[in-house]
Amino acid sequence: MNNERSGEWGIRLAALALAVLIWLHAITENEYHREYEIPIRLGEVISQSDEGPLVVANSVPDRCRVLLAGRGKDLFQVDEEAFFFKISPIGLPRTSKTRRLLLSDVEGRATNSKIQIQQIIDPREIDIELDILAERQVQVDPVVGVRIAEGHTLVGEASVEPRTVTASGPSLQIETLGTIKTVPVTMENATQDISRQLSLEQPTNTRIKLDPSEVTYSADVQIIAENVMVDVPVRIANRDTTEVIAVPSRVRVKVRGGIDIIAALDPQRDLELSVDYSVYHGSELPIYASPSRFFEIREISPSTVQLIER
Repeated sequence: MNNERSGEWGIRLAALALAVLIWLHAITENEYHREYEIPIRLGEVISQSDEGPLVVANSVPDRCRVLLAGRGKDLFQVDEEAFFFKISPIGLPRTSKTRRLLLSDVEGRATNSKIQIQQIIDPREIDIELDILAERQVQVDPVVGVRIAEGHTLVGEASVEPRTVTASGPSLQIETLGTIKTVPVTMENATQDISRQLSLEQPTNTRIKLDPSEVTYSADVQIIAENVMVDVPVRIANRDTTEVIAVPSRVRVKVRGGIDIIAALDPQRDLELSVDYSVYHGSELPIYASPSRFFEIREISPSTVQLIER
């Protein structure tokens, strides 16, 4: 008895499934209308002057809403690349025209299919401003916040490569373009060298293109180290013809900085210590150190010298 009932239910379910399939086939064979958005692509600008190549200078909608007609099964298969408007602007530099969108502007792999674009809904026309194509090199301004971890230091200055990029676009926009900033980035607790690709921010309200669109940000991060260097020479600056010597002529210096920099320091060449003879009036002179971006002089001992005539 149970087997008979199970068989009956199986027959009923199969019949229901078949009915659904027949219904789906019937409705997908019917013709329907559907609103759809298709891309608007700008082709090469045709110039009517001899002032050089032209480009579109204003923002243009990148999509248009249209009404499609076709069988249900065909409409279900439409994707974003099935149709697109291709517009090839034509005109003179620094002029503006209103261009009406036409069904004859539609291209794509589905143009010969059974699906048809019956109506252009919105926008029906677009404004196009033309300008002369220009380009120049523009400096990159990295917007990067780096927090160095405790016990480490940033050696020298961070850099970007390349330092400039090529900006091309409408001449009026290129003329007023300042530096190009990177997309803001923050790096926390840096303990090692930094090398990171940064995207460039597109100048707002422009049709400027940047090449390349990314730069490499680099920074040298090292462990902090200290060292005491002895027998560092003291130079006498701004000396006249008087023959004098500094006593002592060599001193002891404590330096602090990145471990690789400190380990490579040469006291004879890299530590520039001096006294200013132009302010000498018989008393001891303080020792000055030339500033460095790579290390810090923490202490000079002794910190003064006496000048003695030979």
